[in-house]
Formats: sequence, structure tokens, C-alpha cells
Amino acid sequence: MDTSLTRLTLLLLALAVAVLFAAIVAVAAAVLSRLDGGRPVACVERGAVAFLATLTVCVATVSLMVTAL
Repeated sequence: MDTSLTRLTLLLLALAVAVLFAAIVAVAAAVLSRLDGGRPVACVERGAVAFLATLTVCVATVSLMVTAL
């Protein structure tokens, strides 16, 4: 298998894991916000903010690992 193809596959896998992890964090933030008594619209907004923040950190970490390799 070609090295560049292996790197691309691992990069795509890492990005998929980052998106899934960010989605789990977003759902957890929205549910916790709803349990705290928030309005549904505010809960979705809080989930979206948590999703974007988590995705930013994960993508920055993956980018750091890619440049290190």
C-alpha cells in the first residue's frame, strides 16, 4: 500500500472520529442544558457551541499530529 494513501486513510479516519466525538459532546451538552431547565432553542444553541468548540480542539490536535509526522 502506498504511504500517501495510508496517510490519507488515517487522516480521514481521525477526522471521522473527531466529528463523532464532537457530536457526542454536543448531544450531552444539550441534554444537560435541558435537564437544567433551559428552553429547547437555548439547548440546541448550547449543543451547537459545544460541537464547534470540541471540533476545533480535535481538528487542531489532528493537525498537530499530521505535521509532526
